[in-house]
Amino acid sequence: MISSLLLCNHRIAFSSNNQLFIPQKIVVGLITFPPFIQKKGNHKCYGAAIDDLQKIFSEQLYTLTFYCAPPSRIYRDFNNGLIDITINVKSTESLSSNVIYSQKPYEVLEVVLYSQANKKNQKVASIRSFSYHGMRHQLESDGYKFVDVTNTKEAIAVFLRGGTDSILSYKQPFEHYLNEGAEKHKYAAFNVSYTYKKLISVPSYFAVNAKTQRALEIVNKIDEYYLHQ
Repeated sequence: MISSLLLCNHRIAFSSNNQLFIPQKIVVGLITFPPFIQKKGNHKCYGAAIDDLQKIFSEQLYTLTFYCAPPSRIYRDFNNGLIDITINVKSTESLSSNVIYSQKPYEVLEVVLYSQANKKNQKVASIRSFSYHGMRHQLESDGYKFVDVTNTKEAIAVFLRGGTDSILSYKQPFEHYLNEGAEKHKYAAFNVSYTYKKLISVPSYFAVNAKTQRALEIVNKIDEYYLHQ
């Protein structure tokens, strides 16, 4: 049994045999991906993924720090050892040499091509540098031309305003922004009729940095939690 107290603004814990536990600091860097990961203000994160991690790691033994940033920064900070945990797909080459993945997928992502009805100019809005697991290359081979932007919100705006006839996107954030997010009413004003084609499903995982102190302990903690869900 563990008891805890606050000393000089730091939480420390003692086991039943008075052994001192110093909470391990864990930095979680996440890419904004509604509805699971959302961002408020400059870097503050919220959403189901943040809630889940707080449930997994006891505040008596771990201190979690969260921040959200663009993919390029998350990959850079992860590789430089500044991030202990992120969430990503296993095909992300930027993480492949440094990462230990959880056994169970966190969420299965769907890559979808949404297209406006009766438009055939084959221009596709998408996020710059995202390969969408080979789907971008496949569409380019089929004659599609890409209009690249920095994030999903911009891609949706280009698509709904008629700048492209299609958008290549993950299903979850696209439908969140259109149906649940703060942008819902703004996007509804366009009243665009569109179809969608599911291209591929890809599981995402908790990714623990292999350079992190007690990395195996951290990933085992995640696996143990989901084993009992």
